[in-house]
Amino acid sequence: MGSASSVSAPQTEKDAAPPSRRTSTTASDERPLRPTASTCAVSQHDRLHVVAIDDGLVSRPSMVFDGTTLVIAVRDTAQCISLLKYDYGTNKWSAWSRVHCVATAGPSVASCANGHLDLLVRGRDGLLMHANCEGAWSTFTRLPGTLASSASACSTAEDSLEVFAANAYGELLRRKGLASRWTDWFVVDGVVVASAPTAIATSRGCEVFVKSTDGTVLWGIFDGERWAPWIDVGGVATSVPCAALNPTGQVVYLFVRGPGDGCFFSTRDVGSNEWSPWENHGGVHLSAIACCSVPNAMYLVSADAERCPQVSRLTDGEFGPWKRVPNCTMY
Repeated sequence: MGSASSVSAPQTEKDAAPPSRRTSTTASDERPLRPTASTCAVSQHDRLHVVAIDDGLVSRPSMVFDGTTLVIAVRDTAQCISLLKYDYGTNKWSAWSRVHCVATAGPSVASCANGHLDLLVRGRDGLLMHANCEGAWSTFTRLPGTLASSASACSTAEDSLEVFAANAYGELLRRKGLASRWTDWFVVDGVVVASAPTAIATSRGCEVFVKSTDGTVLWGIFDGERWAPWIDVGGVATSVPCAALNPTGQVVYLFVRGPGDGCFFSTRDVGSNEWSPWENHGGVHLSAIACCSVPNAMYLVSADAERCPQVSRLTDGEFGPWKRVPNCTMY
């Protein structure tokens, strides 16, 4: 990015005081998605309503580190997915490349093995589409079940993906992919969502974050068999939350787009349920934030005020400025 980058002005408004944290008293179970209700066609009104809550003014970006390469994925103005890669072997950023499809929400890019990428997007008919890459991209596979949000995927084991999304009824959905075989969608009971989910893999299982109907952040953990009770982390979220482990794997960072289109974050030790007070990382963001750790650093990406991708880097506990990534406009 080098000399072509420009730094956006930091926000100067004070941090918003987060609401008090509340804990759900009910551990949630799952049930199969009802084919006669939740998988029926979603009206255009409902679909546009959920996307507006889901992604902000611009579709959410996504990031993943596949063991050697940091990958940034965004929905571009052609409604395709544009990818930018940073190779740690050569210490160089690639040019933007494009994966052709018709994406109606932001992408989710994940990795379930070194050098392997999985791309999940919601298609024109509301179905989840999946493609993978080990040198070249496969064709997309369409998976049944109408979604009203973008998806989020994480991997807790090699060749295994846990995928989460929301439907038009405010239900959180989960399905699993294992060696190219997919389960059906399951509905997660005990939570009502007002955004797409974000999922990360930690030593505790799949940790999932969603915006609540009150605008706060809800956090749940799925250990592969059961869901722990959902916890309200507070905050003021105006888009999808995002989260990542720091490079040592000991601290979880949680980010939201919040008041004044700023970037706000809270942290906790991975084995703890106690979150730090919310802080403001500044910038102006038209999309949700995406984040990902690589060796010795964490990267954040979002859409700036002109819909261009912008990146900030966290190193040794210190955030760098937001810098524009040229030659791409997000949609």
